[in-house]
Amino acid sequence: MTADPGKVEGNAAGGAGGTSRVIHNSGNTEWNTPRDVVERAARALGGVIDLDPCTNPGAQTIVKARRWLTSSEYALSSETDWLPRGARGTAFLNPPYAAKLVKPFAERLLKEIEAEAVGAAIWLSNSNTETRTGQMLLAAARAVLFPAGRIKFLGRTSSRR
Repeated sequence: MTADPGKVEGNAAGGAGGTSRVIHNSGNTEWNTPRDVVERAARALGGVIDLDPCTNPGAQTIVKARRWLTSSEYALSSETDWLPRGARGTAFLNPPYAAKLVKPFAERLLKEIEAEAVGAAIWLSNSNTETRTGQMLLAAARAVLFPAGRIKFLGRTSSRR
């Protein structure tokens, strides 16, 4: 793994053409996942989240991934190992709410699954199932869940709920 002092790492020992449609956007691309959703995701992954590659320190007070990456540029770099070489783990992704980042994170996740570095993953995003990215993820999925209502995401620095 290439270390970059400007990037933070953690360790806890839409429409046609593939574009996403954003109906309401505050300008913030990072929305933390509420505790109850993270707890259900962790249970679905066998009780532990090994990797959260698109996160921030505030989110990790809830997610508590064994390894986490905060910078999209760093996390998406081909030189960055998502998990230690030879490891096989679980991943939880709540990617930045930005069309230009959703597809690269989806592609990288599928690459990590194909390489058998990630054995199981939870992808949490809006349900643009008609997009190329949405179709790509659906084709690779073993299961798909749609919540009964909207998830009330937390602000980037929030660790409530």
